[in-house]
Formats: sequence, C-alpha cells, structure tokens
Amino acid sequence: MPTTDIVATDRRVQYTGNGSTSAFAFSFQINATTEIIVMVDGVTKTLTTHYTVSLSSSGAGTVTFTSGNIPASTSTITLMSNMALARTSTYSTGGTLTAASLESDFDNTIKYIQQTNERIDRSLQIPASDPTSLSVTLPSNADLKGKYLTFN
Repeated sequence: MPTTDIVATDRRVQYTGNGSTSAFAFSFQINATTEIIVMVDGVTKTLTTHYTVSLSSSGAGTVTFTSGNIPASTSTITLMSNMALARTSTYSTGGTLTAASLESDFDNTIKYIQQTNERIDRSLQIPASDPTSLSVTLPSNADLKGKYLTFN
C-alpha cells in the first residue's frame, strides 16, 4: 500500500510505440497491479499474458510488455487507472480506529475522484453557460440505428 501523499495527477497516460520499447511508466498511484487498464490501439491487453506491472513504494510504476507483445511502431499505448469503486474497510463501534486505516480510506477516495474526473474530462458536456433545460440523453438504440450525431 502506498505511503505517500496523493498528488494532483492525470490517471491516464499515453505513449506512442516504436517497435522496441517494452517499458512504459505511469505516475498515478494504484494499490495493486490489477488496478490499471493497458490498451494498445484501443485493444485491452491482459495482465501477465501481454504485460506485467511493477509498483514502487509510492504506488506509481511501470508496465512492461512481455516478449512478443511489444507495441509496434506508431501504436498508441494507453495506461489508465481502473480502481474498482468499492469500500473494503469497516469501522465498528468500540473497535480499533487507526490513523493508517483512515489515511488509506482518504487516499482511495481521492484516487476514485481523480479517476472519475479523468473520464468526465473526456465526455461530451454542455457548457455551464447554456440553459439548464438542455438534455443530452440519447434516444434508444433502436431509434439511433442508421442515424448520425450532427450539430447545426
């Protein structure tokens, strides 16, 4: 478990492959090697099959592609936080409450918020100055078939 402060950072980083580089660093903090998504050209790769993850004591780390899985030249490599949104700690009346357990919960809360904000930042949004009555709810899949999203 990381023991450093959670810093303001993007929880996604991208690289361009060159056909020979196998290791790619990320500075956002995670708690386990399973809390990261690795994609090459939009295709999600599998931990231990296509890559491994090494973590530093801070929770940042490096993704290293396995032999035969090194991204080709001009491939887009995306490393993105993927912490499950869950609460695993339980506090009980009269139970032990340590600073370390509280710190861990607070750190994870900030990581969840950063992860959510990164995804929101890539979404379509209505400008804050537009009327609140505007809706961006899309019609059903059946009503969208054969249609395009256009703007006038």
